[in-house]
Amino acid sequence: MAFLGNCRATGIGSLPHTDARAAVEAVFASSPDLPYWPQLPMVSAKEGMNEQALARLPGLRVEAGKLRHVQDEAFFLGVEKVFAAYESGDAEAAALASEKVQAALAGATPKKTIVRAPKLVNLVV
Repeated sequence: MAFLGNCRATGIGSLPHTDARAAVEAVFASSPDLPYWPQLPMVSAKEGMNEQALARLPGLRVEAGKLRHVQDEAFFLGVEKVFAAYESGDAEAAALASEKVQAALAGATPKKTIVRAPKLVNLVV
């Protein structure tokens, strides 16, 4: 079934709220037909659009509360691993090649991996 928006309004991105309930109420008030999930960067920097969109980018660092992209040797090795895994069609390998995923795993081995090709990978630790 094809989606027909019929010019109905929706939204994307950050709201200035610090209360999740107030943010969701604002979304439903302004976009009742096509509500969206608000991001609340005033609550946490992790809610920011860039932080979420770039989470798997090799070389991304948070320093003094700001995003910084460092193109060092680790960055180029990370990019090489991600592209090689992507080109091979191995979504699990692409996820595991991510510096952010390795940091989150903290040395643990995933007990289970759920892959929904081409990009979605869930790791159960």
